[in-house]
Amino acid sequence: MTSFDIAAVIREIDPRLSGSRVSNVYQTNASLFFLKLHQRGQEDLRLLIEPGKRLHLTSFSVGRVALIPQFCRNLRKYLRNAILVSVKQIQFERIVEFTFNLGGEEFTLIVEVFGRGNAVLISPSGEILHAMHFRRMRDRNVVRNERFALPPPSGANPWTEFPASLDLIRSLGELEVVRGLTRIFSIGGLYAEEALLRSNINKQTPCSALSQDQLSRLQEAMETLKQSLFLEDLKPEVVLDSDGKWIDVVPFPLKCYEGFKKLAFSTSNEAYDEYFTQKAAQEVEEEEPEEKKDADEQLRILSFQGSRLEEQTKEAGRLKEIGDLIYLHYTELSDILQKAQTSIDIGKNPREIREELLSGKPTTINVGEVRLGETRSIELELDGTKIVLNLDKPVQQNADQYYSKAKKMHAKLDGLRKAIETTQAKIDLLTRKVESKETQPKIPQKRRRQQWFEKFRWFHSSEGFLVVGGRDASTNEILVKRHMTPTDLVAHAEITGAPFVLVRTEGREVSDTTLREACQFAVSTSRAWRLGLGSGDAYWVKPDQISSAPPPGQYLGKGMFMVYGPRNDMHGIPLELAVGVIEEEGIIRLLGGPPSSVSRRTNHYVEIVPGNLPNKKLAEEVRVALMKLVSSELASRLRLTPLEDFQELLPPGKGRISKAKK
Repeated sequence: MTSFDIAAVIREIDPRLSGSRVSNVYQTNASLFFLKLHQRGQEDLRLLIEPGKRLHLTSFSVGRVALIPQFCRNLRKYLRNAILVSVKQIQFERIVEFTFNLGGEEFTLIVEVFGRGNAVLISPSGEILHAMHFRRMRDRNVVRNERFALPPPSGANPWTEFPASLDLIRSLGELEVVRGLTRIFSIGGLYAEEALLRSNINKQTPCSALSQDQLSRLQEAMETLKQSLFLEDLKPEVVLDSDGKWIDVVPFPLKCYEGFKKLAFSTSNEAYDEYFTQKAAQEVEEEEPEEKKDADEQLRILSFQGSRLEEQTKEAGRLKEIGDLIYLHYTELSDILQKAQTSIDIGKNPREIREELLSGKPTTINVGEVRLGETRSIELELDGTKIVLNLDKPVQQNADQYYSKAKKMHAKLDGLRKAIETTQAKIDLLTRKVESKETQPKIPQKRRRQQWFEKFRWFHSSEGFLVVGGRDASTNEILVKRHMTPTDLVAHAEITGAPFVLVRTEGREVSDTTLREACQFAVSTSRAWRLGLGSGDAYWVKPDQISSAPPPGQYLGKGMFMVYGPRNDMHGIPLELAVGVIEEEGIIRLLGGPPSSVSRRTNHYVEIVPGNLPNKKLAEEVRVALMKLVSSELASRLRLTPLEDFQELLPPGKGRISKAKK
C-alpha cells in the first residue's frame, strides 16, 4: 500500500472504528493478523493487518492458525476488551498508529506498512512491550523494554512542507524530476508520475531545468491530489490490464490509468479488501505447491527404481540361465575343466592351454580367454551365452555359484519392489494433496451478515418456525427479557440450569412436531447431555407463564425464571442432534438442530449423541464426515470452514457420531 492508500483507508475507518471494543485478536500466519472489533448493536468488524503490505477491513472469512503465535497471545493480553480510541497516519508515511484505552491506560500499536513491515505494541510509558519482529538497526532498535522510536521519515510531508520544499527540486541537478519528487517527498513513484501528468511536465525533465511556471503547475497538481484524497468523496477503483488481470488499486481515478479497464467500489476498504484477496489468491495459484515439487522428486526416484528393477530382474534371470546351461553341458564342461587342470599342472601357459582345448573342444562350446591369476578361470560360450568358470572348482560348484548370485539378486528385487511400493504410496498421497489444493477455492468466502438469533443456539423447525435457545445464564436472560414476544411458545428441559427455548410462532398455529423438536433441542442442549443421559423430559408453556420474580423469600440467579401454571409435558425425549450443510447463493451454511428438522433442509447431515469425544475432536470428525457426503468442490470449501463454526452447533459436553446420511 502507498501512503495515499493508507490515508484513504484511515479516512474511512477512524470515524467508523473509534469507540469499538477489541473482542479478540487472531493470527492467520506468521505475518498477518486481525482485530475483531465490536460496537453495541452492530455487526462485529474485522480489521486485517499485514505489516509491510496492507491494512483494511475485511468481509472475507479469514482462517486462523491452530497454534496461537506468541505475538498474538501478547496482543490479546493487552488489547482484548480495550477500546480503540483513534487510528491515524504518522505524517504522510506508511506508518499507522492505533491508540487503545484499557482500564484508563493508553496502549499504542504501531504498524509499519513498508519494507519487511512490523507491528509494535507500546506501553503507556512509551516502552516496547512486544513486536512481531524484534530488530537492531542502524538508526533505531525495536527491542523489548526500550523506548520506541519512529523510523526516519522517507521524505517531506507533501501536505505541510510542499511549498517550502518545492525549490529543493531544482538543486537536484540533472536528476529526472520524477525521481526528484520521490526523493524529496513521501509520495512514491506512481503519484509522482500522476502529479507530473496533471502538470503537463515530462517526467524525464532534469530537475534543474524546471521553470517557475512548471513548479507552480506542479504545486496546483499536488493540491488537486490532496483535494481528491481528503476533501472530495473517494472513488476507489481496481485497475485491470487488457487481459482482465488486476494490477492495481487506487483511492480515486488517476490520469496515468486512463484507458485501462476499471472496477469501481463504494468504499476504499471494500476495494482494498477485494484487491488484496484476489492478489493473494493469484499468488497461491501461480506458486507451485511444495507437494507438487515433492511429487516430482518422488516420480524421478520411482523412474530410477523402475529402471533398476528391470535391470536386476534381467540379471537375475541371466544368472539362473547360466546355472541351467552349466548343468545342461555338465559332461562336456567337466572334461574341459579336467583337461585345463592337467595342462596347468604340467606348467603350460594360458595360450597353450587354450590351443589345446580348442583342438579337442566339443562343437557346442567355444573356448575364450584363460586366466591364471589369483583366481584361475576360463571364459566359454555355451549356446551363444558367455560364461566364466572357476578352474579350481568342479562344475557343480560353478553352477551353484551362479544360482547363489541369482538368489541374492532376487532377494534384492524383493526389497526394491517394496521401495517402489513405498515411493508410489508417497506419490499417491502427494498427488491427492496437490489435487485437494487445486480444488480448494482460491478466494475465501465472504462472511454472511449475522441475524440477531445467531448469537444464540437456533434452528428452523421442520415446519419452518424459528426456534432459539440460550447458550448460558447470560444469553438465557437476554433471550427471555429482550426477545420473547407474547406470541412465542417457551420450551424448557426438566433439569436444573437448562436453557429456555423460544418458538417464534408470529401468531401461526404450531403443531406437535415443532413443539417436540423444541423440547428435544432444550433437552439436548442442557446438562443432561454432559451427564451422558440417553433421554430426558421437557415441557412447553406460554410466555405469560414465565416470570423473573421469585416467590417470597426465594432468590433467582442470573438466567433463571419461574414458570407458573400448567405445563405441557413431553417424556422420554431422546438426546440427539444433527449437523448438516447446505449451499445458498454460493455461500456454504452449516445447520444444527434435531435430526427431523435438519433432514427437511438438507440430505447431507450427521447425527450425534452423547459419547466420549471432546467438543473439538467431535467437531473435527463432524467436518470430515460431512466432507465425505458432499461433492469434492463442496468438500474443499468445507475444509476451509473454521472449526469453531462446527463447535458452535455442538451441545455442551462430549459426544459421538451415531449416523451419517447422504
